Amino acid sequence: MPNLDTSPLISEKSRALKGVIIVPGDKSISHRALMLGSIANGQTHIRGFLAGEDCLATLAALRQMGVNIEQKASDEVLIDGVGLRGLSAPETQLRYASPDLLWAVALGIIYWQGRMWIITSRGLMHEDPIVYVTKDRISYLVLLSLIVLTVIAYFYTVPIF
Repeated sequence: MPNLDTSPLISEKSRALKGVIIVPGDKSISHRALMLGSIANGQTHIRGFLAGEDCLATLAALRQMGVNIEQKASDEVLIDGVGLRGLSAPETQLRYASPDLLWAVALGIIYWQGRMWIITSRGLMHEDPIVYVTKDRISYLVLLSLIVLTVIAYFYTVPIF
């Protein structure tokens, strides 16, 4: 029988994490390593990178957001991280008058997806999800709000604090 110790675990502040982790090439890990290395401060060296089509698309997208990424070999990548606030999307900045407002659109999509998940998990959705959405008043309001926010972000300069 397993030991079911229910005592609380306590974590204390420690020094910076340093070391080497070796894992086999994996799409999911490669994506995460690229993204985390990009928002880290300093340099990240990835070995065992899985150079599949979608991982290379993520690499290209991060380069477009201002991250210096050098692919040393097919399974080796060197990233100069730009920090948490260092990513930029020049095309989006040029295309929209208030590109920061697009974060509200992302939050709206997350809200709507979470709501659909809750409705489904509670067994309240008795038909095809697309059919449900076409009949759901709140889905209409969320969609309308997302469209309005996108139009405002495109045409109007809105001061964001």
